[in-house]
Amino acid sequence: MRHSLKKSGERIGKARRMAACHVLVALVFAFSATAARADTHYVATNGSHIAPYTTWENAATNIQSAVDAAEDGDYIIIGDGTYYVPPERLYKFNSPPPVHS
Repeated sequence: MRHSLKKSGERIGKARRMAACHVLVALVFAFSATAARADTHYVATNGSHIAPYTTWENAATNIQSAVDAAEDGDYIIIGDGTYYVPPERLYKFNSPPPVHS
């Protein structure tokens, strides 16, 4: 009888460890998928200005459009060139995205 109780306890312990391992693996994948969803938005003077501006060909032609399309964790890459900003236009965003040129 003792022997079967010991084996039963070992099986329960092993099942709990396996369940904990599965939860850990699921969490790692969930966080990896979240990080992998970050987009890169492009700005170029010769872009075709097609949202969400995720390729150089579809790049926004002004910085504000790329900022508006970006979400937390996204990147904005600005191509060479001169970008005119009307004085009344302010760049607005909740948390500044990383901007690279």
